Amino acid sequence: GGKNWSKPRLLTVDGMMAGVTVPHLPSSIPLGAVDRDGDGRLDLDGDGTEDEYGTRDDDWDNDHGMPDDVNTTFIDTGPPNQWDTVRPLLEVKPIQRVLLTHHHEDHAGNGARIRHDLRIPVFAPAGSVQPVSRGFPLHLYQRIVWGTPRCFEPDNTVPETIELEHGLVLKAISTPGHAEDMTCYYAPDRGWMFSGDLFISSRPTHLRSDENIHQEIQSLYRVLSFDFEVLFCGHRGIIPNGHQAIREKLNYLESLRDQVGGLHREGKSARAVTRILLGREDAMSWVTSFHFSKKNLVTSLLGKG
Repeated sequence: GGKNWSKPRLLTVDGMMAGVTVPHLPSSIPLGAVDRDGDGRLDLDGDGTEDEYGTRDDDWDNDHGMPDDVNTTFIDTGPPNQWDTVRPLLEVKPIQRVLLTHHHEDHAGNGARIRHDLRIPVFAPAGSVQPVSRGFPLHLYQRIVWGTPRCFEPDNTVPETIELEHGLVLKAISTPGHAEDMTCYYAPDRGWMFSGDLFISSRPTHLRSDENIHQEIQSLYRVLSFDFEVLFCGHRGIIPNGHQAIREKLNYLESLRDQVGGLHREGKSARAVTRILLGREDAMSWVTSFHFSKKNLVTSLLGKG
């Protein structure tokens, strides 16, 4: 009660969120307005049609009372092969800092360019420092889809509490599972949760081979302990009923875990369990050489975390 549910401005690249600026003053965007296709226009009334109202740069500042000097924090950087699109988004705002949610190339991939070319400080979770500064292995599909990031030394690690302009505070929340360094950012006074890759989908059917689904389940529990409404997902954008969406994902994963365990106790192999519950592997699995597959999800659920 009493929270300001106004929303930050999404900066999208080809429909995927490159990052998000954090406004420190109220805006007039209604709760529940959704950018369905990443073009900056919002569906205000939930009828599936995007209305004549936008969060594009020309609309946001000039038409809707958002001062130019308040969007000073940028969360995540977008993939390295989209730098030509990401750079102008950063140059039109007086960005003071960039916060990373984790080290993956589609989230931290422009960190080096932002720090060295634009001289904007980049802050990383402690677990992100080594991979972004020394590099980390990439599969072929990752290099093709997102590009290869340059190594860089972050300016500093992200503190537990981040005090921003105009009294806005962000809380850094460790949420491992998708990655060991996965970190969400919570704005308690606004009811916002910036979830990086913690959410993505309420009913995931695939998992990376290096993810730990048991850790992710615990991270979902942890995030649910915070009072928020609007979720900002690195791949889905604005999710107005964010707390409910996180709960739905948790319920789904726990139910799937029980079903997987039950079939396994009957003597069925991980491959058989996968086919029964999730179906055969699809093009996504083959294109990623099974780095991202259905069986990975089943295998992780059968593990002990």
